[in-house]
Amino acid sequence: MAESAQAASRTATSWRVSRPQDAENEVVVDALVTIINAAYSRGEEGMWRNPATERTNPEEVKKLLLAEELILIFSKEDDEEDETILGSVMCKAPFKKDNEELAELGMLAVAENATGLGLGSQLIEAAETHARSKGCTIMRLEILSPAEYVHPFKQRLHKWYCRLGYEPGPVEDFKESYPALADLLAVKCKFQVYHKPLVAPASSA
Repeated sequence: MAESAQAASRTATSWRVSRPQDAENEVVVDALVTIINAAYSRGEEGMWRNPATERTNPEEVKKLLLAEELILIFSKEDDEEDETILGSVMCKAPFKKDNEELAELGMLAVAENATGLGLGSQLIEAAETHARSKGCTIMRLEILSPAEYVHPFKQRLHKWYCRLGYEPGPVEDFKESYPALADLLAVKCKFQVYHKPLVAPASSA
């Protein structure tokens, strides 16, 4: 499933929403678990007591695939049937049953050998497009970052999302939302929820 960034740059990429049958494909599941965990290992270095802490596992990925809540970006050679997965993003649309206007994206990950190709931006755009198709008008996302020092990757991520139109909200209590994970942190962290309107505001007459 892996290929070099140079090869990927020569291959047309496309995205699609996951299908339930993807959960039955162990190659797909294993590739996604590897890509996601590797991306978070790089992006959250130093934040967890155990450096081997994993962001996801096969069971969670299968659940998301079955629910059609993962968007996959892949390359596909003209003479091959197999898709080469280069990254993914979770998109729950709607995020909550009692609020059909709100969608959530998360777990954005691109294969390390495919970084620098703009795939992250394509995945965010795909998630927003998918959310709009489901009637959602607001996208939310969460960022966990150290509270007492600047984490280079998290700082870049914050600036990147802001450039994409996401506005950070007040700092929230991570332990209240994720009590089981909070005890695994190696450093004090801040937890922020970002929002972005998915439809342009109506112009005044």
